[in-house]
Amino acid sequence: MACRHADRAKRVYFDDGAYECTKCMTLVTKVKQTKGRTVREYGIRAELDAARTYGGQKSNDGGPVDIEGRDWDTQMRTRRTPPPAEWVKAFAIMPGKHLKRLLIRYVIGPGKPPQDYYVIPAKDFLTWYGRDGDRV
Repeated sequence: MACRHADRAKRVYFDDGAYECTKCMTLVTKVKQTKGRTVREYGIRAELDAARTYGGQKSNDGGPVDIEGRDWDTQMRTRRTPPPAEWVKAFAIMPGKHLKRLLIRYVIGPGKPPQDYYVIPAKDFLTWYGRDGDRV
């Protein structure tokens, strides 16, 4: 497991705010420290926005569930990239009569069962089912 530089007693601090972890000999500059906070804050803001949009409440316990709703527990992953081209292409060719979903099957190996995942456009899901907790 990688060093997380958590033990503050094993750090050597410099005048510019940077420090060196004496356990793994890594230099952590102020820029690296700020970037870590920025990325973490970006994720928290995205989770709050998703909870407002799709229903539920942002969980603050730091566990695996990011948004707790009445019907759904949600683990959220945020990317600053376009969605995979495979997904965009698959949804673009589907007619619009029913809820669109993409089934992705991961075949692990011989003798092991496949793992299947559905991908559903969130706006379409919201149109069909409403926000989490709105249904009676």
